[in-house]
Amino acid sequence: MKKELSIYIIIGIGSVIIDYCVYMVLSQFVPVVYAKTISYIMGMCFGFFCNRAITFKSNNSLAKDAIGFLFVYTISLFLNVIVNSVTLIIFPEQKIIAFLIATVVSVITNYLGQKFFVYKK
Repeated sequence: MKKELSIYIIIGIGSVIIDYCVYMVLSQFVPVVYAKTISYIMGMCFGFFCNRAITFKSNNSLAKDAIGFLFVYTISLFLNVIVNSVTLIIFPEQKIIAFLIATVVSVITNYLGQKFFVYKK
């Protein structure tokens, strides 16, 4: 479990970097809700393929894993966007703080959802 969590965290860092970079660029051109949604989806795609192959070493069909993953990440996406938006209401102009708080909520939701729902053994 410790090795699995370590790998998950490393892949998660890569996903967060993708999410953050896309978010910061897009938020200059589109409303923050759209920027956050698109950036989150980009990081999500990276995380799905890496976690499926490396972290959880799934033998399930791609379709089965994708459906479960999308279910977990859809819930997490809504939580992420809501937390990001509420944090910006509380701390206007603090995109980095909002991003980090929303990311922590997503990481916890995603790991638990993948561990106990998507890739359960």
